[in-house]
Amino acid sequence: MKRTIIISMMAALCMGNISLYAQSGIASSSEMENSAESTPYLTDEKVVSTRSNSAYEGRYEDMRIKDKGRFRYGLPDGEWKGWFSNGSPMFIRNYNADKYLRIRQEVKKHPRQVFTPLAKAAQSDPAEIKRATSSVGSFRDLHESTADTRIYQPPFNTCLHHGLYMNFYPNGSVKDSGYYKNGLREGHWEEWTENGSTRMSGGYHHGKRSGTWAYYDAGGKLRSLTSYNRKGEIYHQKFYE
Repeated sequence: MKRTIIISMMAALCMGNISLYAQSGIASSSEMENSAESTPYLTDEKVVSTRSNSAYEGRYEDMRIKDKGRFRYGLPDGEWKGWFSNGSPMFIRNYNADKYLRIRQEVKKHPRQVFTPLAKAAQSDPAEIKRATSSVGSFRDLHESTADTRIYQPPFNTCLHHGLYMNFYPNGSVKDSGYYKNGLREGHWEEWTENGSTRMSGGYHHGKRSGTWAYYDAGGKLRSLTSYNRKGEIYHQKFYE
């Protein structure tokens, strides 16, 4: 009799716990397992696997490495690198999948709860976030080799830059370099010619040119100094012979 009463009490407690989980919104272990199996990832149509929390490595037809990186939630995350068909470095990118998801959620909030510059810009113009997170913009004018007119196509369509950004020429010299913060260019940026001389240098603030930029000719001679305000607007220029 006592055993029957104890078993009944334990069953009642278990039912009570299940009810509390349901009321509080806390999932039980079995519910979390089922949720993990059924929750769709924010996958990209170019990603073959829909469970792409894994490493990726692309190859050319001759099996030379083309690009490599990692996916998180089906989005590129962390450092990605690419190589030209001749084996020399093509690019270095840094992405952040978590920040992408946070910014997408932030765009939906009340303006007083929006803090990142990209989310603020997207509330005023929804096209801003599309431009900032498109892989087309990330790899514009980046060819796979000097003899190939094909633009490099990454294995994803959507990304959020956060960290070091670099492009290279097929001969191995650096083409341009700078940093992104939460999807927008930030801080010092510089561009070079294929022979290594500086083309231009200056700073970005919230994705817009800011401060004084220096522009040089093909021979590396200073040609102009241009000053920008924080809105990215030119307010002063000086030219040199």
